[in-house]
Amino acid sequence: MKQKDNEKEKTGHHDECSCHGHCCCEHNDHQHHKHDHHGHHHEHGCCCEEGIERLETKKIFLYIIGAVALALAFLPILPDAVRWICAGAVYVTFGYSVWREMIEGIASGHVFTEFTLMCVASVGAIVLLEYADAAAVMYLYALGETVSGLAGGRARRNIAELIAITPEYVTVLKDGTAVVCEPKDVCVGDTVLVRSGERIPLDGTVRAGGGSADTSSVTGEQLPTELIVGTRCLSGSMLVSGSVEIEVSHDYENSVAAQLKAAVEEASKRKAVREKKITRLASVITPVAFGVALVIFGVGSLATGNVTEWLRRGLVILVCACPCSLLLSVPLTYFAGIGSAAGQGIVFRGGEVVDGVANMKTLLFDKTGTLTESKLRYEHLTVARAAAMDKDEIEAIAYALLLHSPHAAAQTFCQSVGAIGELPTVGNVENIPGRGIRGQCMGETILAGSAAMLSEVGGESLETGVTSIHLAMGNRYLGVLTFSSYIKENAAKTVSALREYGVHRMALISGDVEGTVREVAQAVGLDECYAERMPAEKLSVFEEIYQNEKQHSRGSVAFCGDGLNDSAVIAASDIGFAMGLGGSAVTVEAADVVLMDDDPGKIVLALRLSKRIVRIANQNIAISLGLKIGIALICVVAVPSMEIALIADVGAAVITVFNAVRAGKRLH
Repeated sequence: MKQKDNEKEKTGHHDECSCHGHCCCEHNDHQHHKHDHHGHHHEHGCCCEEGIERLETKKIFLYIIGAVALALAFLPILPDAVRWICAGAVYVTFGYSVWREMIEGIASGHVFTEFTLMCVASVGAIVLLEYADAAAVMYLYALGETVSGLAGGRARRNIAELIAITPEYVTVLKDGTAVVCEPKDVCVGDTVLVRSGERIPLDGTVRAGGGSADTSSVTGEQLPTELIVGTRCLSGSMLVSGSVEIEVSHDYENSVAAQLKAAVEEASKRKAVREKKITRLASVITPVAFGVALVIFGVGSLATGNVTEWLRRGLVILVCACPCSLLLSVPLTYFAGIGSAAGQGIVFRGGEVVDGVANMKTLLFDKTGTLTESKLRYEHLTVARAAAMDKDEIEAIAYALLLHSPHAAAQTFCQSVGAIGELPTVGNVENIPGRGIRGQCMGETILAGSAAMLSEVGGESLETGVTSIHLAMGNRYLGVLTFSSYIKENAAKTVSALREYGVHRMALISGDVEGTVREVAQAVGLDECYAERMPAEKLSVFEEIYQNEKQHSRGSVAFCGDGLNDSAVIAASDIGFAMGLGGSAVTVEAADVVLMDDDPGKIVLALRLSKRIVRIANQNIAISLGLKIGIALICVVAVPSMEIALIADVGAAVITVFNAVRAGKRLH
């Protein structure tokens, strides 16, 4: 089976053309640019409101003055000296940074960059005594970069706001005293005080007080959550009313907010297949453009003797070949889309994950916590004839033993029956993964677990066909505790919608009994199910389906689960979905897509978002290449106009960047 290696790794590799950075925020105007290892320069946005307003106002004023000066440079009625001065002022003002970047690029070994294209094109225009055209090259290039920078800056500010969801300080209550400290210094079991208007710093449970919390920054849900004693709280949520005391259940590193922040930051470092291809294409386009321009100039000049005309045509090729619209818009599309998804409670761990989800054709589900609620419902105890005990005695023994079990059904039983009087003493407790639990009670061995567990020790059990815990003491079968599952409200709707969006094969793989698994599969509309599978057997079933699908389809094979026993399958899948952060931390770590709550409908939303991101990225590639190639052909064959080439270059950048920003809009 194909194993994901480098795609699953967390890397420190930054986007080769990561569009635009941000300063958050020292109010420094230096380093408001970056120069990556390909020489691609893009403005940084400033994520603080004061810095944004100052930077944008300054640039708007500068570009207005530049536009007026450039217009004067093109006016034939003005004296040549006035036109040259206007053109020179524009060229120096807007071309300085381009020349600087070209020189720095050449010094670092990167000769063929978009800066070199622009500088050579402008020098060519000056040689032709077309000073206004030379100034226009620099002005329009800088304008396109700035428009792109503002759009990218806004997308990054949205990300910055999203990951800044943990307060710097937290109030901890110790021995009746309020102590202020950093979230990382708070321990599990501590009690923190959160007041109205403050963010909940760490995951925990409300122990006193009450109020209303806005969880939209974490789960994407817009409706407020009422907090009462016993309610679980998610870090990163905003307390909009009331005051609560929260007992911390996870330290900072394992909190929902920390996991969300880490996942979003990681996503910004991992590039999509299209991004990588565009970067490689850009590194080829520039030297090829120089070669084509030289051939056109040389052949045309020799054939016609008109050096000026064919120099102009060659320069047009250089301007049209600038790859900025591709290098800007495609990464920005993924960045804006991933940011939008995170704001809606879906974290894609990188651009390549978006591509994989968009191409998803097969999806396998775990049952509990994914299509059904994690919390089961205890139905009743069926007492066996050979038990020689009444119901109350058996329940008391079962309670005493199952208190030590981590299994969801065991916990449900204990919570449902509550305190049931004096309990027998149970010792030598041993949990047997995937089977049940064993202990010593009243001088005999007591077992609680699956029917398979009882058969292994020679016991016989009642067949229930549903989720159950069988009980035995010594060589006597005591009876069976039966449970039922709550199917999630929109599970069936999710399965139906996934089929409409092209997921042709879906199946349920569970460790639960055959009857329960089949009942759930039929209820939600799945034609295929696999029951009573241990974790290793789950992986075996998945691998078989994976191999089969890869032989007949080029689509991605995905798995969605929430428990520790799902982590191996999630890691082995093309795309692993972790359902909710209340599940296993190992599962969340292994997943490619983290759904911040346990709503299966988020899978459909993730699919829709990923398809939109890929569609917009493809549109930008088509628009950019189509417009540039078309204008280049027109200019070379018919009208060798530098102005038309410039307008096409800037137009392609502006159109594709604003199209990319659409990927950041919220889907409903």
